[in-house]
Amino acid sequence: LNDDSAFTWDNTNKRLVIGTGTSAAYINVFAGALSNATEFIRCSANVSNNMINSLINVSNTSAANAIEAISVGGSGATSNAGDPTIQFTISTVVTTAMGLDNSDSDKFKITPGASLPGGTVNQGLIITNDSAARVGINKDAPLHALDVSGRTMSNVFQNQSTGVTLVAGTGAGTSPTLSSSGHSNFIIIGLTTGTAPALNGDILTVTLGTAFTATCIPVLDGNDTYRANMASFYCTSLAAGSFKIKNRGTALPQNTYFNLYLNIGGY
Repeated sequence: LNDDSAFTWDNTNKRLVIGTGTSAAYINVFAGALSNATEFIRCSANVSNNMINSLINVSNTSAANAIEAISVGGSGATSNAGDPTIQFTISTVVTTAMGLDNSDSDKFKITPGASLPGGTVNQGLIITNDSAARVGINKDAPLHALDVSGRTMSNVFQNQSTGVTLVAGTGAGTSPTLSSSGHSNFIIIGLTTGTAPALNGDILTVTLGTAFTATCIPVLDGNDTYRANMASFYCTSLAAGSFKIKNRGTALPQNTYFNLYLNIGGY
């Protein structure tokens, strides 16, 4: 190869330069200022098997990563802020775009049916760029660790086994025995009353492991009442992260065991 202003072989550093500039890589393409969409490199073939583009680091003795970098200049919600993007296309129709939405706080998005991440609002997978990242499903502005717009389904939901705090009130008597398992959605409470439970006194104050945004809605085997050992329990003083359990009508019998099952929702 001969030296030329637009096509240069740097024999000292063993680098190829296409265009005008100082090469920072083994192959470097300089195109200057462009106003139209421009394809820089294309690999095209009519093959009957896989097409593979490899980036391989053969060293296994050091923490040297293999990195594919896609970068754009500019940031923020401006009309000229570009998105670093990968497009996945079948038969010349763009089906899914994946990358950072520069105009929406640099959120990472996988957007089906769009040419750019976030090209269709509230569609696909969204991961925020916050220090504690939040994930949205079909929701561009997730408010929680996982925020789903629509129904969800799974084979099973497994609640954490610990995290509830119980404080006995006068309605449980003097020196009652308490136990619990569960967290914020499903709780089993064991209560052995102490001596002389007070009539109309709070039996328990239950504090959840994780609070809801506005209020919790606990259910005791029905709308609000659970009957066990001739007692009629109900929930009251509902708050975002706590509620109280009382007994309707009479004082609880002393030195008596009760097992309470609660399903808890909220908003």
